[in-house]
Amino acid sequence: MNVKFLLVLVFLTVFCNGENCVKKSFGYSSFVCVCNSTVCDKVTPEWDMKPQQFTVYMSSRDHYRLDNLGGFFNISPGPYPGVNFHVNLSKTYQTIIGFGGAFTDATGINVMSLPKETQENWLKSYFSSEGIQYSIGRIPMASCDFSTYPYSYDITSGDFEMTKFFLQYEDIHYKIPLMTQAMQMLKEDGRNISFFGSPWSAPAWMKTNDDMTGYGTLKGPQGGPYYKAWAEYFVHFIREYQSWGIKMWGVNSKYTKSWQANIEIHKSKRI
Repeated sequence: MNVKFLLVLVFLTVFCNGENCVKKSFGYSSFVCVCNSTVCDKVTPEWDMKPQQFTVYMSSRDHYRLDNLGGFFNISPGPYPGVNFHVNLSKTYQTIIGFGGAFTDATGINVMSLPKETQENWLKSYFSSEGIQYSIGRIPMASCDFSTYPYSYDITSGDFEMTKFFLQYEDIHYKIPLMTQAMQMLKEDGRNISFFGSPWSAPAWMKTNDDMTGYGTLKGPQGGPYYKAWAEYFVHFIREYQSWGIKMWGVNSKYTKSWQANIEIHKSKRI
């Protein structure tokens, strides 16, 4: 496919801003949008475009917050020469399956402290068709850098079979309730959400530094009892969440930070 583009003049017209942001300043260079029990900004859905029209979502420091702006292309040639673009429609690349955020302890602690009406508006702004329509959720497996203290699901040293594996208060009272509400909100819109588990650290007794915080690798040889126990840890995590009606779409093996970290060489990830 050979497409020739000439310089075009674009007339930008604001077709719709939806329910505009109620601005609040905290004394910095920009502003935030208020979301409380009575008001919360919404994202205007895409509109049906006709030929030679366009739409774009725009945010800016001084004015816009995901405002849906539309306009018309003027196809009259400009004063500059044209540019040829060759488009191979038969060749495809990586597919984006969606966008989302993390259901951390900090998220749960703060959202659960809000009035019910505000919680509902907050969830809508992220997950409903009135908001930005998140469709992916990252779930920290035990504590992370947005937790109030380090914790794991099995603190019993040598429990390689995970017989003492238990979800914690933060899972049951913060993460799972918000995840369940998000699932329901997407279901009402005829959509699904994909959750994936992400560990920051293995239990301290599995690591060479005997501490969930700081750098440390899994003890023993690759494929040894500690690696098998770590795999069993994942299995129990998936099953425990499934018992609460939440199915994991996937998991990843580690999260490398200086606080609560599992350090792995690249080839060890396939073990």
